[in-house]
Amino acid sequence: MGLPPAVNSAVSLAVAAGVGAAVGGSAGTASAYNVDLNNRQLHEDSKAKEKTLAKTLADNSKGKYTVEQIEDALRSANNRVLGETALTGAVVPYDAKTFFNIYDPSSLVLGVKSDGTYVLMQSQQIFTAPSLDLQMYIKNSTDNVYSWGSGGMQLSSIPLSALPPIMSGTVTPEMLESKRNDVADAAGWISTQSGRVGAAATAYATYLASQPNAASQTGAAIQLGIAGTATVVGFGASALEQWLRPNLGQLTVSSLSDFAAKPVMDRFPAFSPAINEALEAWKNSQTASGWQDKINEKK
Repeated sequence: MGLPPAVNSAVSLAVAAGVGAAVGGSAGTASAYNVDLNNRQLHEDSKAKEKTLAKTLADNSKGKYTVEQIEDALRSANNRVLGETALTGAVVPYDAKTFFNIYDPSSLVLGVKSDGTYVLMQSQQIFTAPSLDLQMYIKNSTDNVYSWGSGGMQLSSIPLSALPPIMSGTVTPEMLESKRNDVADAAGWISTQSGRVGAAATAYATYLASQPNAASQTGAAIQLGIAGTATVVGFGASALEQWLRPNLGQLTVSSLSDFAAKPVMDRFPAFSPAINEALEAWKNSQTASGWQDKINEKK
């Protein structure tokens, strides 16, 4: 999937009001004015475990509230501990950095501004404020970490004619996952190519080092420097791929294979390219894939 045009700047509150305009005309716009500020992304990271909290609260309610009801209620709340308002993360530019800024994609929809640039924003479906009894249940269960405002900001000075419509038929989670996989694939490709460059540079350095002249010795040092740089780049690309698309089985099999092949490459550096290609063929073999699957099943 190709990237849409980059969003030039952060979207103002007017964009959020556009959600209501697109789905409900004037009535929808008024609704957006009053409650759109009560939407934010939920954390399930080093900052907080809000999705885990939602499940715990749902379980403790003995069936009175569902996980989805509590998650939507938390999205519409301010968080005192995190210092986040209900607006935090409610509107995100849709560009090459989107997946770094999205950590709660389940409630987002795609919007397009009048200039053709894109944004992701909270869905109209969760704009309804939670019931008072649900608010009190969450407050009492979290020592008043969460709070809900009694009214939203009035944006009457924003011209509605300039607000963007919402593109229908968009499935945001799949779109974000596709972007993430595209970058992970690119990182994996860079890692593989770095291995090939490093192996070729090592083999050429071995040849140059065998030549009895100063120029060849200098060239050998340069080639070894290239090989070292390629190793660092390959390691970084592999780390990025694992961060974007964690795969313990792949990481384990790949690391063990590299560890086993290193003494052979060190013993026969001139044959590093051939050894590296054999190593890559092994990593992509059905046997290696089967080992990866077994490791992943035991996680």
